[in-house]
Amino acid sequence: MAIFSRLFGSAKRFEQAVSDYPVFAAPHQGEGYLLLPAQRRENLASFLDLLPSRIQLLQLTMLELGVELPPPEAASAGSDVSRKLHDFTRSTLSKVRGIEALCARGWRTRTRAGRDGRVFSFVHDIGIYCGTCATNDPPGFAWAIDDTRYSESSRMDSAGNVVIFKRIPFEPRAIRRFHDVIGWAVYSVFDEARVAGGKTIGKVNSFKFLDDHLEGGHG
Repeated sequence: MAIFSRLFGSAKRFEQAVSDYPVFAAPHQGEGYLLLPAQRRENLASFLDLLPSRIQLLQLTMLELGVELPPPEAASAGSDVSRKLHDFTRSTLSKVRGIEALCARGWRTRTRAGRDGRVFSFVHDIGIYCGTCATNDPPGFAWAIDDTRYSESSRMDSAGNVVIFKRIPFEPRAIRRFHDVIGWAVYSVFDEARVAGGKTIGKVNSFKFLDDHLEGGHG
Protein backbone atom coordinates (compact mmCIF):
# COMPACT_ATOMS: atom_id res chain seq x y z
CA MET A 1 0.00 0.00 0.00
CA ALA A 2 2.89 2.37 0.74
CA ILE A 3 4.35 1.77 -2.73
CA PHE A 4 0.95 2.40 -4.32
CA SER A 5 0.64 5.65 -2.39
CA ARG A 6 4.06 6.86 -3.54
CA LEU A 7 3.34 6.00 -7.17
CA PHE A 8 -0.10 7.51 -7.44
CA GLY A 9 -0.33 10.04 -4.60
CA SER A 10 1.24 12.80 -6.69
CA ALA A 11 -1.19 12.18 -9.54
CA LYS A 12 -4.11 12.38 -7.11
CA ARG A 13 -2.84 15.71 -5.75
CA PHE A 14 -2.51 16.95 -9.31
CA GLU A 15 -6.13 16.00 -10.10
CA GLN A 16 -7.27 17.96 -7.06
CA ALA A 17 -5.15 20.99 -7.99
CA VAL A 18 -6.59 21.20 -11.53
CA SER A 19 -10.18 20.38 -10.57
CA ASP A 20 -11.20 23.95 -11.42
CA TYR A 21 -8.39 24.81 -13.86
CA PRO A 22 -9.76 27.07 -16.65
CA VAL A 23 -9.68 25.39 -20.05
CA PHE A 24 -7.58 27.10 -22.72
CA ALA A 25 -9.55 27.53 -25.95
CA ALA A 26 -8.42 29.32 -29.10
CA PRO A 27 -11.17 31.09 -31.08
CA HIS A 28 -10.54 28.67 -33.97
CA GLN A 29 -9.63 25.05 -33.31
CA GLY A 30 -7.48 22.80 -35.47
CA GLU A 31 -4.19 22.93 -37.31
CA GLY A 32 -3.35 26.48 -38.26
CA TYR A 33 -2.46 25.78 -41.86
CA LEU A 34 -6.08 24.68 -42.44
CA LEU A 35 -7.46 27.97 -41.08
CA LEU A 36 -8.07 31.20 -42.96
CA PRO A 37 -5.47 33.98 -42.49
CA ALA A 38 -8.00 36.07 -40.55
CA GLN A 39 -8.68 33.12 -38.24
CA ARG A 40 -4.97 32.66 -37.58
CA ARG A 41 -4.66 36.34 -36.72
CA GLU A 42 -7.60 36.08 -34.33
CA ASN A 43 -5.96 33.06 -32.66
CA LEU A 44 -2.73 34.99 -32.13
CA ALA A 45 -4.52 38.08 -30.80
CA SER A 46 -6.52 35.97 -28.35
CA PHE A 47 -3.40 34.07 -27.31
CA LEU A 48 -1.46 37.25 -26.55
CA ASP A 49 -4.39 38.64 -24.58
CA LEU A 50 -4.62 35.49 -22.45
CA LEU A 51 -0.88 34.90 -22.08
CA PRO A 52 -0.22 36.76 -18.77
CA SER A 53 -3.15 35.14 -17.00
CA ARG A 54 -2.26 31.65 -18.26
CA ILE A 55 1.33 31.98 -16.99
CA GLN A 56 0.15 33.23 -13.59
CA LEU A 57 -2.37 30.41 -13.39
CA LEU A 58 0.32 27.83 -14.15
CA GLN A 59 2.72 29.30 -11.59
CA LEU A 60 0.10 29.35 -8.84
CA THR A 61 -0.99 25.76 -9.54
CA MET A 62 2.60 24.52 -9.68
CA LEU A 63 3.30 26.27 -6.38
CA GLU A 64 0.31 24.48 -4.88
CA LEU A 65 1.97 21.25 -6.05
CA GLY A 66 5.30 22.18 -4.47
CA VAL A 67 7.15 23.54 -7.52
CA GLU A 68 8.16 27.20 -7.69
CA LEU A 69 8.63 28.48 -11.23
CA PRO A 70 10.26 31.89 -11.64
CA PRO A 71 8.55 34.50 -13.80
CA PRO A 72 9.56 33.88 -17.44
CA GLU A 73 11.66 37.05 -17.55
CA ALA A 74 13.83 35.62 -14.75
CA ALA A 75 14.55 32.34 -16.56
CA SER A 76 18.07 32.10 -17.93
CA ALA A 77 20.51 29.60 -19.36
CA GLY A 78 21.93 29.08 -15.88
CA SER A 79 18.61 28.52 -14.12
CA ASP A 80 17.12 25.16 -13.20
CA VAL A 81 13.72 25.73 -14.83
CA SER A 82 14.02 22.89 -17.33
CA ARG A 83 15.07 20.49 -14.59
CA LYS A 84 12.10 21.48 -12.43
CA LEU A 85 9.73 20.87 -15.34
CA HIS A 86 11.38 17.56 -16.18
CA ASP A 87 11.29 16.29 -12.58
CA PHE A 88 7.67 17.35 -12.16
CA THR A 89 6.66 15.70 -15.43
CA ARG A 90 8.39 12.46 -14.51
CA SER A 91 7.18 12.32 -10.91
CA THR A 92 3.63 13.57 -11.46
CA LEU A 93 2.33 14.31 -14.95
CA SER A 94 3.54 11.03 -16.44
CA LYS A 95 1.32 9.16 -13.97
CA VAL A 96 -1.86 11.16 -14.63
CA ARG A 97 -4.63 9.00 -16.05
CA GLY A 98 -4.93 9.19 -19.83
CA ILE A 99 -2.26 11.84 -20.31
CA GLU A 100 -0.40 9.89 -22.99
CA ALA A 101 -3.48 9.88 -25.22
CA LEU A 102 -4.23 13.53 -24.44
CA CYS A 103 -0.74 14.59 -25.56
CA ALA A 104 -0.33 12.24 -28.52
CA ARG A 105 0.41 13.60 -31.98
CA GLY A 106 -2.58 15.33 -33.53
CA TRP A 107 -3.53 17.01 -30.24
CA ARG A 108 -4.49 20.26 -32.00
CA THR A 109 -7.29 18.52 -33.88
CA ARG A 110 -8.94 16.95 -30.85
CA THR A 111 -11.74 18.50 -28.81
CA ARG A 112 -11.58 18.05 -25.03
CA ALA A 113 -14.01 19.03 -22.33
CA GLY A 114 -14.35 18.65 -18.58
CA ARG A 115 -11.52 16.93 -16.77
CA ASP A 116 -9.55 16.11 -19.93
CA GLY A 117 -9.78 19.72 -21.07
CA ARG A 118 -8.42 20.95 -17.74
CA VAL A 119 -5.55 18.46 -17.69
CA PHE A 120 -4.51 19.22 -21.24
CA SER A 121 -4.80 22.98 -20.69
CA PHE A 122 -2.32 22.67 -17.83
CA VAL A 123 0.17 20.94 -20.15
CA HIS A 124 -0.51 23.52 -22.87
CA ASP A 125 0.22 26.29 -20.36
CA ILE A 126 3.62 24.72 -19.64
CA GLY A 127 4.34 25.22 -23.34
CA ILE A 128 3.17 28.84 -23.10
CA TYR A 129 5.50 29.36 -20.15
CA CYS A 130 8.48 27.79 -21.96
CA GLY A 131 7.91 29.89 -25.06
CA THR A 132 7.62 33.08 -23.05
CA CYS A 133 10.92 32.31 -21.30
CA ALA A 134 12.51 32.42 -24.76
CA THR A 135 11.14 35.92 -25.42
CA ASN A 136 13.75 37.37 -23.05
CA ASP A 137 16.55 39.43 -24.57
CA PRO A 138 18.52 37.32 -25.26
CA PRO A 139 17.43 34.94 -26.79
CA GLY A 140 14.90 37.40 -28.18
CA PHE A 141 12.13 35.32 -29.72
CA ALA A 142 8.56 36.65 -30.03
CA TRP A 143 5.17 35.01 -30.34
CA ALA A 144 3.90 34.88 -33.92
CA ILE A 145 2.10 32.76 -36.51
CA ASP A 146 4.30 30.64 -38.74
CA ASP A 147 3.21 31.95 -42.13
CA THR A 148 5.88 30.12 -44.13
CA ARG A 149 4.65 28.81 -47.49
CA TYR A 150 5.34 25.13 -46.93
CA SER A 151 4.62 22.47 -49.51
CA GLU A 152 2.65 19.45 -48.37
CA SER A 153 5.82 17.36 -48.27
CA SER A 154 7.88 19.94 -46.34
CA ARG A 155 5.22 21.24 -43.93
CA MET A 156 6.37 21.63 -40.32
CA ASP A 157 4.23 21.19 -37.19
CA SER A 158 4.53 24.94 -36.70
CA ALA A 159 2.69 25.75 -39.96
CA GLY A 160 -0.04 28.32 -39.35
CA ASN A 161 0.12 27.87 -35.57
CA VAL A 162 1.06 30.15 -32.67
CA VAL A 163 4.80 29.65 -32.23
CA ILE A 164 7.89 31.59 -31.23
CA PHE A 165 9.68 33.48 -33.98
CA LYS A 166 13.04 35.14 -34.54
CA ARG A 167 14.54 36.95 -37.50
CA ILE A 168 18.24 36.12 -37.71
CA PRO A 169 20.49 38.51 -39.68
CA PHE A 170 22.13 36.64 -42.55
CA GLU A 171 23.41 37.37 -46.02
CA PRO A 172 22.01 37.73 -48.61
CA ARG A 173 18.79 37.90 -46.55
CA ALA A 174 17.66 37.27 -43.00
CA ILE A 175 16.56 33.83 -41.86
CA ARG A 176 13.08 33.55 -40.38
CA ARG A 177 13.10 30.89 -37.69
CA PHE A 178 9.91 29.47 -36.16
CA HIS A 179 9.71 26.94 -33.30
CA ASP A 180 6.61 25.09 -32.12
CA VAL A 181 7.67 25.31 -28.49
CA ILE A 182 4.16 24.53 -27.20
CA GLY A 183 4.23 21.35 -29.25
CA TRP A 184 7.65 20.46 -27.85
CA ALA A 185 6.32 20.78 -24.30
CA VAL A 186 3.27 18.66 -25.08
CA TYR A 187 5.39 15.97 -26.73
CA SER A 188 7.82 16.00 -23.79
CA VAL A 189 4.95 15.10 -21.46
CA PHE A 190 3.82 12.45 -23.98
CA ASP A 191 7.29 10.90 -24.01
CA GLU A 192 7.51 10.81 -20.22
CA ALA A 193 4.09 9.14 -20.05
CA ARG A 194 5.47 6.47 -22.38
CA VAL A 195 8.51 6.10 -20.13
CA ALA A 196 6.22 5.61 -17.14
CA GLY A 197 4.36 2.94 -19.11
CA GLY A 198 7.57 1.10 -19.98
CA LYS A 199 7.19 1.88 -23.71
CA THR A 200 10.40 3.83 -24.25
CA ILE A 201 13.66 4.87 -22.61
CA GLY A 202 13.60 8.20 -20.79
CA LYS A 203 15.76 11.23 -21.54
CA VAL A 204 18.09 12.80 -19.02
CA ASN A 205 16.09 16.01 -19.34
CA SER A 206 12.95 15.98 -21.45
CA PHE A 207 12.80 19.80 -21.31
CA LYS A 208 16.33 20.37 -22.57
CA PHE A 209 14.84 22.19 -25.56
CA LEU A 210 14.17 25.09 -23.18
CA ASP A 211 17.84 25.25 -22.20
CA ASP A 212 18.79 25.14 -25.89
CA HIS A 213 16.63 28.21 -26.53
CA LEU A 214 17.86 30.10 -23.47
CA GLU A 215 21.46 29.36 -24.38
CA GLY A 216 20.98 30.81 -27.86
CA GLY A 217 21.23 27.47 -29.60
CA HIS A 218 18.49 28.33 -32.11
CA GLY A 219 19.83 31.59 -33.42
